[in-house]
Amino acid sequence: MSSFGGRTRLDGIEQMRGLAALGVVVAHVVDSVTKLGARVDGLFLPSVPAANDFGACGVDLFFVISGFVMTYSISQGPPISATRFAWNRFKRIVPAFWMASIGYALLLLSYGEPIDPRTFLTTASIVPLADQGEYVFPTLYVGWTLAFELCFYLLVAIVVATGRRSVSLGILSLVAATALLGIMWRPSAITVRFLVNPIYLEFACGIVGYLLFVRGFHGVRARCALICLVACFLAAITMLPIDLGVSLHPVAIIGGDASLKRALMFGPAFTLLLLGSIEPARRAGRIGRFLLIIGRASYSVYLTHAFVMLGAEHAWFGAWRPNVYWVVAVLVMSSTTLGVVVHRYVERPLLDLLGRSRSVDRRGIAMASRSGDPSQVAARSSVTVGDQSLPSHRCSI
Repeated sequence: MSSFGGRTRLDGIEQMRGLAALGVVVAHVVDSVTKLGARVDGLFLPSVPAANDFGACGVDLFFVISGFVMTYSISQGPPISATRFAWNRFKRIVPAFWMASIGYALLLLSYGEPIDPRTFLTTASIVPLADQGEYVFPTLYVGWTLAFELCFYLLVAIVVATGRRSVSLGILSLVAATALLGIMWRPSAITVRFLVNPIYLEFACGIVGYLLFVRGFHGVRARCALICLVACFLAAITMLPIDLGVSLHPVAIIGGDASLKRALMFGPAFTLLLLGSIEPARRAGRIGRFLLIIGRASYSVYLTHAFVMLGAEHAWFGAWRPNVYWVVAVLVMSSTTLGVVVHRYVERPLLDLLGRSRSVDRRGIAMASRSGDPSQVAARSSVTVGDQSLPSHRCSI
């Protein structure tokens, strides 16, 4: 691993989380505004079909980041048991989702909207445990991505339980095998579709990103590689009859129909984008600080932006149609502001209540990199939060 001669903050990872969260918010904002009759499709990039849906690939970026961060947190620092890892992930993800789901259900009821009782079962389990013939989205619909996250954590926990010395390679092998099985086999059972799916290639890309990172491939080198990849991609679609049509609808991913194409399109590029964001510690500009704030609160932003969308849909004033640019901008800013507030006054206190002393706040992922020797760095690495330095295996996303 290359050394920056001191303490390297991985603020770029948080900024990429912020970018991913903003992408998802923009996609859902555009969907809501379009549903209300405003013309948004092709508004920003008229020459690109369905440009308003591009933000949906923020989910793919989240999956790549998860693969990187989980492998980093497990590989660095003292060993952690599979049960401790599973508990850390559970308390980080599930209680906040349950709380947000209850709030969203109450908001739906306050507007007089019906709720399918079957959604409560999916909300409770996140990963669907009962095959209801089709996938029933949880009450808070964004929870479908958390099912893939939890399944990925299960794969990581299995590798941790084996006690392998080369944990990162073990995680990569198991995740890649799961994705490969999903390519060759399309199961009919809903639960198995979540457990075996080509979309895990995006998590695998994040793991490969970690392996490149510890070998010093990041920063400028990664950005140059990304430029080359994009150039090759543009050349290929210009000269070859390549079908770029890929569904961004969740059902297409859950069923596996669009998973492979989506993983191939976004996985490698987002891995290089993530690695390119990792730089020596330096003062971030305004955009960087903005993305950092959103990134630290990205989980809350992800969970709560649906509240703003629902409120906007019920507050639409009949024939009055304000400028769509302003509507999109206001809804995006309202969603991110709500998420930051919820992160500060709900999510963080909830984690404290559940024993956050055993995990690490995402505000300051950092790595001690006083040596260029990967084995020595791995032995000494820590995650820094404020003035606390804790073993990096306790990192939480």
